[in-house]
Amino acid sequence: MSSNSITDKDTKITGFTDDEFDLINCGEPEDMVNFTNPNKVGHVRDKTNKIISDITPLIMLINASGEGWRDVAEALIAQGADPDMDVNYYDKTTTARVIADKYRGGL
Repeated sequence: MSSNSITDKDTKITGFTDDEFDLINCGEPEDMVNFTNPNKVGHVRDKTNKIISDITPLIMLINASGEGWRDVAEALIAQGADPDMDVNYYDKTTTARVIADKYRGGL
């Protein structure tokens, strides 16, 4: 990770610390107690650094859908993440719950 962002060839996610990215990407359910702001809103930026979407830890976790992601999501929700918080996600207002229901079979 470079400078507190996760980058792919077209976009990067900013607004989270390396520790927060580690919790989201590699954390176990019991690690979620270390997430101090589970409703933090970060940004997805394009190649020109323009913000193209907002994103939350719970949405990143759902998008990654790694093994055991539901257990981690439940732990993050128990830590205070709001699955029903409105987020401007790629020019639409939606929630982590709606994304999980639509693409991952629910939370």
